[in-house]
Amino acid sequence: MPTESGKLVGIAFEAVRQCHQDVGRLIADFDGYMSKAGQRRVWNQDAVTWGISRAAYSPYWIANKLYRLYHDAEKSADIVDGLNIRFFSDDGTLNEPRLIVGRIIYDTHPTKTVQKRALTWDLDDGYHKWCNASPDDLGKPVTCNNADNGRVLRMCAIALDLYAIPSLEVVTKALSQVRTELGG
Repeated sequence: MPTESGKLVGIAFEAVRQCHQDVGRLIADFDGYMSKAGQRRVWNQDAVTWGISRAAYSPYWIANKLYRLYHDAEKSADIVDGLNIRFFSDDGTLNEPRLIVGRIIYDTHPTKTVQKRALTWDLDDGYHKWCNASPDDLGKPVTCNNADNGRVLRMCAIALDLYAIPSLEVVTKALSQVRTELGG
């Protein structure tokens, strides 16, 4: 006979599975939107996360964050557009999953490419650490300049609660807003 706690955990896991399916559709739709606009993934892989532990002593074995980053090397070799999705925070301060969409202009010297300068979680790190966004900034563009020891020249991002996004149009509108904010 199942226990009450077991039933609740089962409900929670079903919600996580559904969340991952919904996010998978969002990422697939975003891939289509970006490829129609001539943008390609920064790296040539289909990965959306990394660093998930397989060790038994790990605090969790599920994705903490997801990413998707794109650029058009022919038009602007130093600019990346994309999204980061964070499901939870280690310190417990995130009340619900959050999507961050943004644009980053990297310092790309002749020997440095976007593939070598960009990091998968730059939008999440940038929004929270470099731009020092507050809870009141949710839904608003935040910007910063010369971040992460000069690796990032400029950045603009908007954070949205993931479950407040009814369609891809909300994400593409936010992306358009951050592009305008950075003058491109």
